[in-house]
Amino acid sequence: MRGLPWLGLGACVVVVGLMAYSSDDDGGSSGAAGSGGGTAGNAGTGGGTAGSGGGTAGTGGTAGEGSNCEAACEKITAQNCSAEPDQATCVADCEQDIEGSSTCSAQGVAVTACVATSATVSCDEEGDATFENCDNELSAWLGCSGCDADEDDTACDTCQKTQCCAEYKALVGDLDFFDLQECMDPCGGDETCMGECGSTYPDATTKLFAFLNCQETNCGSQCQ
Repeated sequence: MRGLPWLGLGACVVVVGLMAYSSDDDGGSSGAAGSGGGTAGNAGTGGGTAGSGGGTAGTGGTAGEGSNCEAACEKITAQNCSAEPDQATCVADCEQDIEGSSTCSAQGVAVTACVATSATVSCDEEGDATFENCDNELSAWLGCSGCDADEDDTACDTCQKTQCCAEYKALVGDLDFFDLQECMDPCGGDETCMGECGSTYPDATTKLFAFLNCQETNCGSQCQ
């Protein structure tokens, strides 16, 4: 299942649950992605005004009448996922960090519209809301906003966003990444299982290695 990364929905730069993945070619293993170029890092802060129909965000505003956050959050809170916030907090976070992104408001509005109208919402084992049927919208939004800074960023997050931004955006902007992640999730570290997933989704796997190698090279101390 696909998780929607915004504050209160699993926090935002999304490589949700990226794991270390051993390569038979290089004989070593790449470090696990941290929560900021790894787990869906946080979308950029500084919520602006998302215009009616998802226009360009302004600075310091709130979502306009075209906001889908209320409907999307109603759908999410109805599932009573234990890790998700209440309706008011969900809406505030959505309007600031998804639809109010200073650089990616149009993509954010597309995500929330999809969640509100098309997504199937459920809760994962950690109590986070997960979504089906919005992969295209989510991938486009992550590919745009994945490196935006957030007030909750760790040192690892900041390093990955500044040093490995291109690699991260290439990874999460590939629709096969979501399928690769779902394939790897049940592997439990088994190299044969993960190797089969890598063979099934070779392009996404190449991008995953590029991101993890960048992290290991440039952010090793910050992401230990």
